[in-house]
Amino acid sequence: MDNKPLTKLKSVAVVIPMYNEEIGIIENLTQITQMLRSYEKTLKVSFAFICVDDGSRDLTPSLVRDFCRHTYGCELISLTRNFGKEGAIEAGLVQANAADAIVVMDCDLQHPPELVESMVKLWQSGIDVVEAVKIDRGVETRSYKRMASLFYQLFGKLSGIDLKDRCDFKLLDAKVVRAYLNLNEKNRFFRGLIQWMGYPTAQIPFVVPERKGGGTRWSVFRLFRLSVTALTAFSSAPLQIVTVLGSSLSLSVLCLGFILWY
Repeated sequence: MDNKPLTKLKSVAVVIPMYNEEIGIIENLTQITQMLRSYEKTLKVSFAFICVDDGSRDLTPSLVRDFCRHTYGCELISLTRNFGKEGAIEAGLVQANAADAIVVMDCDLQHPPELVESMVKLWQSGIDVVEAVKIDRGVETRSYKRMASLFYQLFGKLSGIDLKDRCDFKLLDAKVVRAYLNLNEKNRFFRGLIQWMGYPTAQIPFVVPERKGGGTRWSVFRLFRLSVTALTAFSSAPLQIVTVLGSSLSLSVLCLGFILWY
């Protein structure tokens, strides 16, 4: 009789934020879960899936809830309203913080699930952060590309952190997740904070495939709001500009009042 103790598999939680994704969400989740399950034996890990619904207004929550009910190791977190992607990622990381590593990826297959195999292998070799980096942004509107380019240039100049072609598709060791969740930042910018923390990082280049499940959910307003959050979180320059403008306005009013009084 073999009395060797059973080796406990390392656990990898996959956090998948989503918002109004009823078109194609079940097909996408099926592909993600089945593909990653097929890697478990060779990688000697066990995968769990945490779907975070960010206050969707369509059938996404009910569809995903039913999917999780019939899929081993899959669970759904439903946020009470739309908190934004950063809030959804944070909720998923909090739920997954008992895992040995956490992968954050989108649900529309623009973050190719087949890259997770290489991510896990690099993590097993001792790398704390493995990030996917875009070498081709795929199909995007001209205005979207211009806005993204402007944001990364401005962010780099104000913060000193180069985020060009970075995305939220990352694998994080458990200690990185704990450190991230212990930060005192109220308005978090996930990809910026992870790079700022400075853990040993490896990169995997990829070409962004076509989105599965209709058009992007990122409106110009949502992109602008994320940009403002990111810039104010990493630089005091926007606040200083507001302060200067406020002071100038106050001084102008004071001078005008002085002129009118006399």
